[in-house]
Amino acid sequence: MSEVDQLLLAREKKGVRFALVARLGMLGIVFGLHVFLYHTIGELALVGLLCGGAAIGTAALLMHLDRQGCPKLTGYLATMLDVLVLSGLPVIWYIGTGADQVVGPQFFLQTRMTVGVLMVMVVNALAFRPAYPLVIAVGFVAIYGGFSGMILNDPRTAITTDP
Repeated sequence: MSEVDQLLLAREKKGVRFALVARLGMLGIVFGLHVFLYHTIGELALVGLLCGGAAIGTAALLMHLDRQGCPKLTGYLATMLDVLVLSGLPVIWYIGTGADQVVGPQFFLQTRMTVGVLMVMVVNALAFRPAYPLVIAVGFVAIYGGFSGMILNDPRTAITTDP
């Protein structure tokens, strides 16, 4: 491996490590905000389980990065973990707020997930590999495609051409 390749690998490893630590901070903030804003204890428990599991996974990825030194694999696994969290949170909010009893799945499009996704994309961009934010973007499109399918299949959805 040439000196340039070694420098690029070290820089990517440092970027992935920084992104993983930032991810841990974001998970802590998400859970901390839910402690003050939860609707039911069940919602808080599910968010805690999701964020705690993601934090454990992130810590394991940090250890893997330190032991194996493979930033590419670690980065891709971390982005998949982000997609899992981004797909789980709206579902927990939907069920936790009782929206599933009152409104249809249109609730999913009313959440502020776009801001969260942009924050996650910025954190993944810190790893200096353009494919990581792209994976998040593709995952986000798939999540919203799934939500759109749920909305269109819900009997409470009325499609109209009226403005």
